[in-house]
Amino acid sequence: MPEFKNLEIESGAEKEKLPESTITAYVIRHGETVKDKFDPRRGLTERGEEQAKKAAEKIAEEISRETPPETEIELRGYDSGVDRANQTLIGAVKILTSKGYKVYLPYSSQEIAQDKIALEEMEKAGLIYGKGPGIKSRIRNMTLPAEAKKELIEKAKQRGEELVVTILTTPPEKLKEMGVETPEEIFKRMEPALEITNRLAQRRREKKYPRRIISICLTHGGTLEGYLTQKLGINPRKLDAIPECEGFRIDFSGQPGKEPKIKFWGEEIEKRMAAPE
Repeated sequence: MPEFKNLEIESGAEKEKLPESTITAYVIRHGETVKDKFDPRRGLTERGEEQAKKAAEKIAEEISRETPPETEIELRGYDSGVDRANQTLIGAVKILTSKGYKVYLPYSSQEIAQDKIALEEMEKAGLIYGKGPGIKSRIRNMTLPAEAKKELIEKAKQRGEELVVTILTTPPEKLKEMGVETPEEIFKRMEPALEITNRLAQRRREKKYPRRIISICLTHGGTLEGYLTQKLGINPRKLDAIPECEGFRIDFSGQPGKEPKIKFWGEEIEKRMAAPE
């Protein structure tokens, strides 16, 4: 497991040309959904829509604060392929495009978008561009069959804890018997994307290409929690369930020998992880 360290950047002329992070990825959970948790096509509540807007405002503020005015910015948006993740992504895209940012969306994200009229208007204005299938397979939702979910929910109620904690503390062999994707399997699915992105960041820095790529990836909380417990060795009970529209951020400097820097992203999760055990 690689150790994540604070990144250093070049000095002098190089520092003026290249941003500290040539690629930044926000991997976050979808907004609050309606109560029927067994409905795979459930959408966001009004509060969930507001959470998506707030997350986009925070991302826009960070981009503005961290990126020199002369640096070209490319925004990319991805979702795991379910309505609640897509709805959160499109809600965030609305805010970002209203601020003048152009966003690249994979065709799959556009095809299932619930607010097609708004998407069409943004596309006409030149604020949305279509891309290929992107990294949907990497951030797809954790495999959790309905019958297995019922059993795990009942177990969680008996323990008095969040469903995700029960899932992550259940022996992997038991999860496999139930058809549930294990945290280790989630990690093996998602980790190659980081390695590929890091190599891309290195090539961009070698070419001294000043554009900064910002990726916003929306998925299910169980996917995030399964990945983070494996990546950072976090106790599932301390991590608990990731709050809506929060997650983690990864910065890729592209500097040889430098690992990507990962940190929790969102007020609630940052406070939770900073608290003593």
